[in-house]
Amino acid sequence: MCRLASRGDHYTMHVVTGDAETPQPWEEAGWAPPAPQLPGLEIRLHGDMEEFTQKVYGQHYILSYGNNSGLVKDFCGLAGIDVVG
Repeated sequence: MCRLASRGDHYTMHVVTGDAETPQPWEEAGWAPPAPQLPGLEIRLHGDMEEFTQKVYGQHYILSYGNNSGLVKDFCGLAGIDVVG
């Protein structure tokens, strides 16, 4: 998962890896029962959850299937984007 953010006059990319699993059934708040079953994933991060939460840039992150963190970090190096992980 990754998220690009502007930090003053430069950009940073928050990059983490994890495993996606089928989530438990859930209902979106605000719908009258029976609520539609919306798609979702449960992500088990490879690393410390507390450390991740201290670096979150916002509620929307980009997912990619497979471990593409090396490619993302290589791109950031070429583009002059700092990587936070």
